[in-house]
Amino acid sequence: MYFVKVLLAAIAIGLISPGAMAQTATTSPQEFVKAAASSDMFEIQSSELALRKSKTSRVKEFARMMIKDHTNSSKRLIAAAKKDDVAVAPEMTSKHAAQLEALSNDSSGAFDNAYVDAQVAAHQ
Repeated sequence: MYFVKVLLAAIAIGLISPGAMAQTATTSPQEFVKAAASSDMFEIQSSELALRKSKTSRVKEFARMMIKDHTNSSKRLIAAAKKDDVAVAPEMTSKHAAQLEALSNDSSGAFDNAYVDAQVAAHQ
């Protein structure tokens, strides 16, 4: 089941298109940058956590892909924000911080499922 969720998350990443981003047209540039930067930070840090906590090679492989993709996304976001003179917050939102803390403190033995669920939710 977790592999299906990982696959769905990977597919969701591929579905992000300019058309999907156009739906955020009512969001201010500052709000968009804050949300996008926080999301990237959550994706990277939760994936780094997955590399440490997961026992599954597929989950670790997915986590490495998330780190790579969201590191690149962050670089592009920072460059675009700088070009448009929009500040990029150095910390994630309280929502993302709480999700990361919940993953960090997961002691249920089902970290992989919790991580994959978080990835699917973040990419929907």
